[in-house]
Amino acid sequence: MKMFKLLTSLVVVFLGANLTAQVVLDMTLSETSSNHKIIPHDANSPLPDTITVKGYIINHKKGICGDICAGGTIQLELSGKVEGYPHSYMYIVTGCTTGETNPEIISLLVTKFTGEEKECYYKDVVEVINSKAIPYYKTSLLDTEKTVIK
Repeated sequence: MKMFKLLTSLVVVFLGANLTAQVVLDMTLSETSSNHKIIPHDANSPLPDTITVKGYIINHKKGICGDICAGGTIQLELSGKVEGYPHSYMYIVTGCTTGETNPEIISLLVTKFTGEEKECYYKDVVEVINSKAIPYYKTSLLDTEKTVIK
């Protein structure tokens, strides 16, 4: 009987901690969530599949690093024309980052974002920059590091 009471107490404490953590997590994510949606490329997108782009970051949402995995987004002002890409800005999903946004011109290898990606930082993005219906691209974790100063 004592064992049952002890186990019951432990279960109650565990459930209480889980519920508290879930509420805190939900509040944290909802505070940073965006009203905008990532526009993926569909199968008929005429834009290039892969591009190396150069430009300046003019808007940067860094995502969440740590126990929670959530990607970030950037708006890149292109430093020149890109063959097959008619826009002067590119919107890119990145891994999470910490540190100050890199003020220098950067070069990134990007590929079409389809929405079918499996990595947590592509699946969960809490802050989305309004791309005004321009489809998003994505960059690797390695290139994500170029977006910040350490």
